[in-house]
Amino acid sequence: MALLRAARLPAAVATILAALATPPAEAQTDGWLSVGTGIMARATTRDGSGTDLAPIFIVRLGRGGEGWGIRYGFNWFTTDVDRSLGGLSQPFGRLRVRPVMLGYGYGTRYRRARFSFNLKGGYAFSSFAVQPTFADAYRATLNTSGVRVDASNTFVLKPDVVVWVDVSRKIGLNVGAGYMMARPHVTLTSAAAVDRRRVDADMFMIQVGAVYSIF
Repeated sequence: MALLRAARLPAAVATILAALATPPAEAQTDGWLSVGTGIMARATTRDGSGTDLAPIFIVRLGRGGEGWGIRYGFNWFTTDVDRSLGGLSQPFGRLRVRPVMLGYGYGTRYRRARFSFNLKGGYAFSSFAVQPTFADAYRATLNTSGVRVDASNTFVLKPDVVVWVDVSRKIGLNVGAGYMMARPHVTLTSAAAVDRRRVDADMFMIQVGAVYSIF
């Protein structure tokens, strides 16, 4: 994965902290549907993997109350996977994980901000795209043909913390941090063998964004 080079997360966090320090004025009280965009920084827990940035689309339904409540999430992501071949680690392919999650969380307010502490779990639909160079090297090393790679669906779990800051009646800022746990199996099938291994696709995620109330 591409190394993180130009992240500006600290500046965005500073903006939100400044908003928290400002006395409450007109909060975003009348919007039940807000949409916007942001940036997510993602890092896997595997050795040698980097961190990448990706644009995200954000939807906010209502503003949420205090206390316990139902939570939901998707957080689809992709991650590059390496694999040993001939005693050397080589780029194996790209794993795509598409979770659908439901859970429970607790929300509380302070000035213009709402803090939510959540635990979500669910099921992820996975797919895998093998690197053509790896497939060629595998066929040459094992003197075989018909290389195919499949990824299994898997259960996922994600604890996270989400902060919403109402800048005005129409604009809200968002910061969130969470840890996605996903461990699908990846199966490599060829005329020579069937090799099934579990892949650590755990992902640490931080996102920063803004939304605008349209209804």
